[in-house]
Amino acid sequence: MSNTQKLEINLETLRQVGERVGVVAAAFYAGFCDGYTAETQRQKEVAVEKDEIPDDCKRCWCNECANFDNCIVPIEGYDIESEPCPCDGCQKGQRYMPKENSPCENYIPAQRVNSDADD
Repeated sequence: MSNTQKLEINLETLRQVGERVGVVAAAFYAGFCDGYTAETQRQKEVAVEKDEIPDDCKRCWCNECANFDNCIVPIEGYDIESEPCPCDGCQKGQRYMPKENSPCENYIPAQRVNSDADD
């Protein structure tokens, strides 16, 4: 096309093409979000299978306490036959002794973290 030729654009056709591209982009984005969500969930499941230390446990004094296996603390619903006392009933997002606070009076620094202990 030379500089002297006039370019004619049908704005309605261009709008329709843009609309179709938008539909494709929206479908792509929705698929991207679904895939991202699925991959994030898969990675969480793999981390659990590998028995990685949850971030919540890494930020709890109990995880680094030498007294961990013998510790008995007043937690409602504690079952002595279940998990070690501070962790019994602990859910994601909970920490019995958060590191933002001072450790309890029963705290004794351990040589290794309790999450690494052999079962």
